[in-house]
Amino acid sequence: MRARAIVAAFFLFLLLGPFDALSQSYPTVYVGLVSITPSNTAVLAATEGGFFKKHGLDVKPLILAGSSTALAAMLSGEVSLISLAGSGLINAHLAGGDVVMVAGMVNFAPYDLIVSKDIKKIEDLRGKKVGIARFGGSADFLARWGLEKN
Repeated sequence: MRARAIVAAFFLFLLLGPFDALSQSYPTVYVGLVSITPSNTAVLAATEGGFFKKHGLDVKPLILAGSSTALAAMLSGEVSLISLAGSGLINAHLAGGDVVMVAGMVNFAPYDLIVSKDIKKIEDLRGKKVGIARFGGSADFLARWGLEKN
């Protein structure tokens, strides 16, 4: 996990391009984070530790309410880049959004499906309601994908 955070910080630095570290006026870069998770701590730690300032950047992390909100902020130009689950990126691309993924930090879906005692297999969910946090987010995408696949 630590190696992924270092790789993510490295790609973030490369993405932002070479800036004059000696300049007194640092370019401000707004980075959208959909939550405070282990995969996002690299950006927060690098900001708090002065890593970006040392390299001539004024990075301002913003906690945004979910992938759909983060994507809207990026596509409108409010933030320069975002950290979010791949499902939000896929949905944005399918809807015609001009988005590009430059790095991946988590290669699995960290979700569990919590059900009542009478649900024993996925087929038992047919006709039932599934709760999600937000339409267009990872839980929505994975629930639809998993249920359509089965």
